[in-house]
Amino acid sequence: MVDNLPVRTKVHDGLTIEGYSRAAVQSYWRFPELKIGFDMGGSPWSFMGTQTFFISHAHLDHMAALPAYVARRRMMKMDPPTVYVPDKVAESVMKMLRSWQKLDRG
Repeated sequence: MVDNLPVRTKVHDGLTIEGYSRAAVQSYWRFPELKIGFDMGGSPWSFMGTQTFFISHAHLDHMAALPAYVARRRMMKMDPPTVYVPDKVAESVMKMLRSWQKLDRG
């Protein structure tokens, strides 16, 4: 597996949390046992199998890697992810993803 971004791991009460956060740079976390993640400021390759993500807010350090994550899953012939974003930015996020899809498919 490509080691492209830092990932810290902690285990507590049988649950693992993996990810990394640096204020104003990037934030990304997941709970592998629950198959959910939070924020997508970075997209480590090891997160590709996590299909459901919750984005806390629309700052770049929390969602800049979302287009790459969606495109990688498509490229790897995986099911499309389920991504939850705040209602007030949902339309803008969909426009962004559609724009990146057009650019990525050239």
